[in-house]
Order: sequence, then C-alpha cells, then structure tokens
Amino acid sequence: MQTNEQPAAVILESWVSRAAALIVMAIVMMFVVDEDPVVLLREPRLTAAVVCGIAVGLWRLLHPARLEIWRRELVWVNMIGFKRRYRFAEIAEFVVEFGHHTQLGFNWKEDSPCRTRLYRILGALNGYDETIFGLWQEPLFELVDRLNRARILPSAYE
Repeated sequence: MQTNEQPAAVILESWVSRAAALIVMAIVMMFVVDEDPVVLLREPRLTAAVVCGIAVGLWRLLHPARLEIWRRELVWVNMIGFKRRYRFAEIAEFVVEFGHHTQLGFNWKEDSPCRTRLYRILGALNGYDETIFGLWQEPLFELVDRLNRARILPSAYE
C-alpha cells in the first residue's frame, strides 16, 4: 500500500467511452419524456429518474475511471471511486482480451492465492483469468505492453 508516493502513471478512461455513456443516457431520457416535457411535472418518480440520470451522466464525464500504475501494483479506480488493487507479484501476464468487447485482461500466477478454482475455469474457457473493464486513453496493446514491463521491471516506474 502506498503512502505519500505519487503513482508513476495514471491512465484515464477515454473520452469516447464517457461521451458514449452520456449520449446513451440522453437517448434514454428522450424516450422517457416521450416528446411531452409536461409529463415530468405530473410524474414525480419520472422527474427523479431524469434528474438522477443527468447527475450520473455528468458525474461520469467529470470523474472518469482510471488506472494507476504504482511500483508494485496496479490500482483500478472506477467512476464512483471504488479501488481494486492488483499486486504485480501475483500476476503472470497482462493480455488483450478479445470477446464481446476488446478489454484489458490478465492471468494470475499459478501459485497466487487469488487464482481460485473459478479463475482456473475462466482461464481455461477464455484464455484469461480476469478483466479490467474500460476503454482507456492509451491504446490497448501499448497499455498491455506497459503493464507487462511494469510487472517485470518495477524499478522502471519509480
């Protein structure tokens, strides 16, 4: 766990991903209002849903998910601030996961306590153990290469 040291690199969620979420939210709101804005005044639940949708869309634009590459670990911070830490010492490799969406994936080392029976099954089925969801500002293949270098050579990111 880090104290006062700064992360060596921070990769933010891409603008495309955040803008797409806002566009989808706007389209959904158009269907909700159904061309009659007065319906919002008559239906308090609908008004609350629209206000919450707008708030979530704006929050997502202003507070993107991010990856923090530290000397000994990768920290994934999602858009609501939840942090998930991955120690490089427990990761065998980072990979590009090709599936429904192209994502950042990785495999746990065989002796890692994180590699549970479920991850062994997922690894056998998918070719990777776990996925870190998001579209990042750095191209995915470059990000995977950077994370594999950080995993192997921690001194490069001091």
